[in-house]
Amino acid sequence: MGVNTASYGPLNERYVTRVKETLDKCIKEYPRTMVLRLDLHFPADKQKTYRKDSTLVTKFIASLKSQIDAEYKRKDKSEVRVHKTSIRYIWVREVSALKHGVALENNEQQTHYHVALMLNKDAYAYPGTFYKQDGRYAHNLSFMIMEAWVRALNLHHEEVHEKYYPLVHFPKNPFYHINKNRENFDDELQPVIDRLLYFAKIYTKENMDGYRNFGCSQS
Repeated sequence: MGVNTASYGPLNERYVTRVKETLDKCIKEYPRTMVLRLDLHFPADKQKTYRKDSTLVTKFIASLKSQIDAEYKRKDKSEVRVHKTSIRYIWVREVSALKHGVALENNEQQTHYHVALMLNKDAYAYPGTFYKQDGRYAHNLSFMIMEAWVRALNLHHEEVHEKYYPLVHFPKNPFYHINKNRENFDDELQPVIDRLLYFAKIYTKENMDGYRNFGCSQS
């Protein structure tokens, strides 16, 4: 199904360029790339606590990198064939009276992040399940992402911090595969670009509160 980019409204051309550059860098390093979309939310009762913290995404990515590196070392020691991956990413900070498309009570404004992660598909082809099965979470990419966000929020010290994992929302059809060496590469690439252009939309004053609202990896 195609994405109606016209519904995004006007786009910030500088952000469009950054989105395409970030994706291009990943594909050049990893001809087989996996792109994953997710949203990061705050606890409803702690909006004011986190809203002004501009370091949250940096902490989130650092924690995710640390976990991925640790998993690589564990598998490498066990002589399992493993592939390394860097993490490239794009994020946009949004202030909205909607959550998952549903209006919040009393027109309450909540801050959240839309994030796209780009990884080596040979290292992580799928995010894996993000809910409990048989009473436990599988240790997969989704788990590490949820754990990274809880750590970024400094909530991992709580006894049952798993209750915060749903603060990470994986939207419908969250991941894409791109293979630069396939004949249909352009057909695989275009839907990804269309989806990521949401990150370049120009926000109205109602969606801005004076804080930085866009960022991406630098290398």
